[in-house]
Amino acid sequence: MSHKIEIIETNKIIKVTYKGVMTLEERLSSVHELCCNFNAFKRFRLLIDVRSIKQEMTNVEQEIFGKYIATKEEFNMASVAVLDNIEKPTDQIVTKEAAEMGYQIKKFNSEKEALAWLENQT
Repeated sequence: MSHKIEIIETNKIIKVTYKGVMTLEERLSSVHELCCNFNAFKRFRLLIDVRSIKQEMTNVEQEIFGKYIATKEEFNMASVAVLDNIEKPTDQIVTKEAAEMGYQIKKFNSEKEALAWLENQT
């Protein structure tokens, strides 16, 4: 699986796009990269695109990852918009676990709507 991290300069939103097979190791790697290389922002506003992935993480791995991201200090005040497929959602368990631990996360199927929501997060 590959991931791409880019900054949408006009509104200081970080976009993470995943493609291919999703494993726990790849997801942990992308979080590490975010925390190490994109920590100049006082508060993360993330657009996570998981529409082009094949979920290979087990339910237990998804629970572990959801709890892991919710405990990352760098993400304490983060706003996260997840672009997902309505017909076949991929990150349900991750989203549930992170939200239960106080992570501000919202799912969208439209990038335009997701960006509008993130822009209104202060």
